[in-house]
Amino acid sequence: MRLLYYADARSPIAANWIRWFTEHGAEVHWVSSGSVDRPPLEGLSSFATLPMMPSRASLDSLARGLRGSTLGLWLSNSLRHWILPLSLSQKGHALAAEITRVRPDLVHAMRLPLEGMVSTVAVQAVPRRPPLILSTWGNDLTLHAVASPVMAWQTRRTLGKIRALHADCIRDSRLALRWGLASDRPILVAPGNGGVRGDLFFAGPPDSRLLASWGIPGEALVLVNPRGIRSYARTDTFFRAVSRVLPRAPQVWVLAVGMEGSPQAEAWVRRLGLGNRVRLLPRLTALEMAAALRSSAITLSITEHDGTPNSLLEAMACGSFPIVGDLEPLREWILDQENGLLVSPSDPQQLAEAILLAIGDEALRRRAAVANQRIIAERADWSGVMERVQSFYERVLHDSSDAGRGGSQ
Repeated sequence: MRLLYYADARSPIAANWIRWFTEHGAEVHWVSSGSVDRPPLEGLSSFATLPMMPSRASLDSLARGLRGSTLGLWLSNSLRHWILPLSLSQKGHALAAEITRVRPDLVHAMRLPLEGMVSTVAVQAVPRRPPLILSTWGNDLTLHAVASPVMAWQTRRTLGKIRALHADCIRDSRLALRWGLASDRPILVAPGNGGVRGDLFFAGPPDSRLLASWGIPGEALVLVNPRGIRSYARTDTFFRAVSRVLPRAPQVWVLAVGMEGSPQAEAWVRRLGLGNRVRLLPRLTALEMAAALRSSAITLSITEHDGTPNSLLEAMACGSFPIVGDLEPLREWILDQENGLLVSPSDPQQLAEAILLAIGDEALRRRAAVANQRIIAERADWSGVMERVQSFYERVLHDSSDAGRGGSQ
C-alpha cells in the first residue's frame, strides 16, 4: 500500500501507529501538521511539513511565560476553535499538492481538528480522490466539536465526507454518526496509538536509579500523573487530592509528568505546600515513561473529557494501579473496585479517598495488575491491533474500488 498521513510529527501517538507500516513494507509518506526539524521515523518514503498551528518558538515570543498557564491554554484554544477553522482552504490546497505528487492509495488524517478538516478540503481538490480515513482522538467530539459554531460546522462537514473512521473508543463511534458520518461507512475502534508495545511497557521492578535521580527514596510508594497540563485535565482536583493524601501517607511521593516549568502547576505546589514530596517533571521519552510507570504503584488520570488515554493502557501494561475519571470511554477499560477505581473528576475528596484505599489495599493492586496485563494482551497489544488496522485499510480500499475510485468521498 502507498499511504499518506497528515499527522503531527511531534506526536508519539502518531509515530507509534505509522511505525508499524514502515516496518511492514508499506510505502509511507508523512505530511506533518506540526513544525519539526527532521522526520520522526526511519523508513519513510517522503516527509514534508504543513503546520497548522504557529511554531512553539513563535508562540513563546508572543506570550513568553504563558505556556502551561491558564491564559496560555486559552490563547491556544482560541486559535484552534475560532481562527484556524476559518482559514483551512490554503492549507487544504497545499496538502492537495502533496496528494497529487504522491498519488496514495489512501489518505489518513490523524485527528479531527484540524488535520481531518484540512484533509477533507485537500481530497476534494484533487482529480483522483483517494479514500480518506479519519482518526478521532480523546476529546475531538466532546470538547473541540462544540467549542465554537465554526468548529461544529467544520466537524459536520468533515464527518460527512470521509470514507472511513477510526475512533479510540466506542463512544466516539456512536457520536460520529450523530455528527454526520454516513451509517454505511466502515468504523474501526482501536487505541489511538495502535496499542501498547510490549517491548517497552511491561511489568517489572522499580527503577531505583531513575527514582534517585528525581530525589525519591527507594522505599517510597510512588504515584504518577502522566497527563501533564491540558485544558480538559483537572489539575486542581489532582493537586487538592494529593494535599489531603500526603499528611496521612508519609511513604507516598508524587510524579507529575509534563508539568515542569508550568506556572499553573508551580502555583498549586506553592499554595498547598507540596514541594517536598511532589516532583514536577518534564515530558518523558517512551523509555523514561515506561520506567516511571513500572516504578509507580498508582497512576492517576483525572480528566473531564477523554477517549482511551494511551498512558492508561501503558500503565495497565506496567502493573501500575489506575485511578481515573468516571467517564464512559474509561469504563470501557476499568471496572470499579476490580482492575482500578473510578472517581468524579471534580471531587478532590473522593479522589483522595480512592488513593488512600489503593495505598492500603495491596491485594487489590496485585489482582488488578494481573487482570490489566491480561486485558492489554487481549485487546491492546500493538502487533494485534495493527494487524486489525491493516485489515481495515484493505477493506476500505476494497470498498472504495467497488464504489469507483474516482467517485466522491
